[in-house]
Amino acid sequence: MARKRKTRKVGRNDACSCGSGKKYKRCCLSKDQATKSQAPTAKPPFSYAWADDEMDILEEMSNRIVDLINAGEVDKAEQLCIELSRRWPDDIDSLDRLALVRRAQGRYEEAEELFLQAAEFARTHPGFEPASVECFLTEAAKTKALANKSEQPS
Repeated sequence: MARKRKTRKVGRNDACSCGSGKKYKRCCLSKDQATKSQAPTAKPPFSYAWADDEMDILEEMSNRIVDLINAGEVDKAEQLCIELSRRWPDDIDSLDRLALVRRAQGRYEEAEELFLQAAEFARTHPGFEPASVECFLTEAAKTKALANKSEQPS
């Protein structure tokens, strides 16, 4: 029997609710749309300044960073973050993915600050659901907890 997802609406730019760390639109969106009888093609509520192929490249790079972190290849993930920031300096992924890298490196204060910046970005830019802001704030809180835990004597 298939598991049902929570009824909370997940925005295209939100982290996927399956826990993969990828954006919903690059993870479970197509599967979810296929299960709906009407299955309309979702479009973001704003248009990007770059072409679709550039958007695909950005998303592939962004998702690759998560894969590298999960594989323990944090140095490679950091290099890809630098490239992502260089190519798309005004995209939220630059903040979010670098925060993930910094957390994996144990640089918790930097990671927490980057997650907070990502939350503010999502709060002040179109196309983000309130759940995106909450997701980044939750990640900041988790990171702060890790920092506090690492500071306690063993």
